[in-house]
Amino acid sequence: MRALAWLLGLGTFALGLSLALWSLDQAFRLAPLTREACVPGPLPERAELWSNGAVEIPLCRKAWVTFRLQGTPAGGHGPLAMVVEGRRVLPPP
Repeated sequence: MRALAWLLGLGTFALGLSLALWSLDQAFRLAPLTREACVPGPLPERAELWSNGAVEIPLCRKAWVTFRLQGTPAGGHGPLAMVVEGRRVLPPP
């Protein structure tokens, strides 16, 4: 009876260890990129405002952007920073 308990315990331990190692392998596996790489362009000196008063500039990475729009500081953050006119904050499209 004791040998069967040892065998069952050893089998359970081996199964748990192999499952843990398999999970680690799956967790740290590199996934293929689904989109092509984003190449950031230069920030424009001037930009046309949308009809709602916003300018959108794709940055390809997280960044903080602050502009002066007719003397009023406006800012945004994120991979797609949305800069709005004055204090009015618009939701991203």
